[in-house]
Amino acid sequence: MNDKSSLTDSSNIKRDSKKSLKKASSLESVGKKVSKYNIANVITFGRVIALPFLFASVLARNKEYFLISLATFILLDIVDGRLARKLKIESDLGKKLDYYVDLIVLTPANIFFFILAADALQDFLIPSIATLVTLAGFSFIVKGIGYCRFGRFPNPHLLSKMIPNIPLFLFFAAVLLEFPFYSLFYISAVLRLGGHLEEMLIYVVADNRLGDDELHLVLPRLISKKSFR
Repeated sequence: MNDKSSLTDSSNIKRDSKKSLKKASSLESVGKKVSKYNIANVITFGRVIALPFLFASVLARNKEYFLISLATFILLDIVDGRLARKLKIESDLGKKLDYYVDLIVLTPANIFFFILAADALQDFLIPSIATLVTLAGFSFIVKGIGYCRFGRFPNPHLLSKMIPNIPLFLFFAAVLLEFPFYSLFYISAVLRLGGHLEEMLIYVVADNRLGDDELHLVLPRLISKKSFR
């Protein structure tokens, strides 16, 4: 009788331990999902909120409101990427969100800026728009090369693609605050062109099996190999 009860107790203990392990693993997976979607990705997706604020600033003709909204957007763009890398919760969803949110918000933001700054820019308006259209066309060509090589639109995380935003934002601020410093615009344009050229070179020389996470390492590895020869 005692043997039967001890066997029953041991089987119950084993069953309870299995249940607890399953609960722990499910809680861990839920925790990972919560951390992934509720921190970095939610911040990334939340940046879309900047778009109606930017639009409202144009309707109100409020230049300071526009700059604050754009600066907040850029700051959160820096924060979400760093947070994802620090917590090791980078994901394909987060990278796609980051790309499309930037596209959805920054494209109208450029248009809104020229609406707000039309009077201040005057003779500089046509050359600046022509420069932006040229860069957009070159970017389209580069993306086409990437699609032809990889069968998809790659999105390498290159520092050369982020740096041009700094002088561009400073140019926006200078113009809207009536201290036009047009050289900042051309500095940003040259840096952006350099970023497009780097991206195109990566698409040409990289193995088309590489993921977006590895593409930014292609040129440094190529340079290091040649330097050691």
